[in-house]
Amino acid sequence: MDNNILASNLKTVRTAMGLTQAEFATLLKMPTTTYAHHEQGNSEPSISTMQRIIEMTGKPLKAFTDGLLSEIPSCDLSESILTTMAKLAAKTTAI
Repeated sequence: MDNNILASNLKTVRTAMGLTQAEFATLLKMPTTTYAHHEQGNSEPSISTMQRIIEMTGKPLKAFTDGLLSEIPSCDLSESILTTMAKLAAKTTAI
């Protein structure tokens, strides 16, 4: 996996969600420093972390690894992510 593409896409998604690194790390249930290393390309997220990111964002793994999400208009990316997060929140409260 290309760390630079993955790192860039993690940052793109996080900022589209309007979250800080600390807030995103909290959602992922990991230390902020660990998430920061992923976003800087110094380490790769585990499979379970990527599964949580995929679930939270509604974006497939391929979206994070095969191209730059920054090429998607920010408003489209934000709308897609917010829709997915609303569905996830509704599913969580229904349990």
